[in-house]
Amino acid sequence: MSLYRALFASLLVFLPPMANASHFVNDDVAARAQILEQTGAQSPTAEEPFRLIGEVGTALTRGNTETFHLNGQVRLILVPFEGWVSESRGQVLYEESLGQTTANAWAAFQRVDRYLGNRFTIFAAFGIERNVFQGLRRRLSEQLGGTFLLVDRRAADPEERIVDRLRFELGAYAAQESYTLSPTAAPETVLEREGAEIVAARGAATYVHGFRKGTEVGLEVEAIQDFVDPRNVLVNTTVWAAAALIDGLALKISAGHYFDNVPAEPSLKKSDFLVTAGIVVSL
Repeated sequence: MSLYRALFASLLVFLPPMANASHFVNDDVAARAQILEQTGAQSPTAEEPFRLIGEVGTALTRGNTETFHLNGQVRLILVPFEGWVSESRGQVLYEESLGQTTANAWAAFQRVDRYLGNRFTIFAAFGIERNVFQGLRRRLSEQLGGTFLLVDRRAADPEERIVDRLRFELGAYAAQESYTLSPTAAPETVLEREGAEIVAARGAATYVHGFRKGTEVGLEVEAIQDFVDPRNVLVNTTVWAAAALIDGLALKISAGHYFDNVPAEPSLKKSDFLVTAGIVVSL
């Protein structure tokens, strides 16, 4: 049964981890940016007005091991007007093992970019998240900032595929958080604070190297420094590799490290490490 579970889990659809900070650093350039730059114009146009990426994964075992796992994500990228791009994202993660809930998280985000050229944008974003196993009852977050495309090398073929891309983001981040005791907390654990107000600076960088269409490796780093509580530092790092199977279908492996210097409760660890693998389908 353990071998079956391992093989089944290896085929789960990839779900970007529910990090402690905003997930918009997960630019996933091969998906999100394809609409934005494939026309070669100074700003995105509505010639290809939308892209939809849907992901779902599940696992079920019964016998010596009883496990139920479900994750899913939907991303919708729209170009409503020339020079404007909207991205909507929703994701969910739930898992039970031996009758006990071991994961329970969901999130929804909205971001709008205004292209001021083919290398620079300004953006605004909003998100809502819940992850009780991180002690997070609810987080409402807002962002304002700009992005700059420092490196953009492409192969001179009909698809104008990406060879190397390096993108930076810098801006302001604010969040209102409310906390709860994690289900894994010891019985004597006391919730020391009900919530927090965060006003911070946020920086992010994304690098992608493409081998062929849909086959790439990448690195994403996001850092948030709170001004209200200087101890509150969040750093999220993700490394991934994707291999195209057919057009619109790829196998992706990702490893992420998520650091929160001031967790919701003292019993929670400051660092989380997660490795996932699965199938990504895009339309």
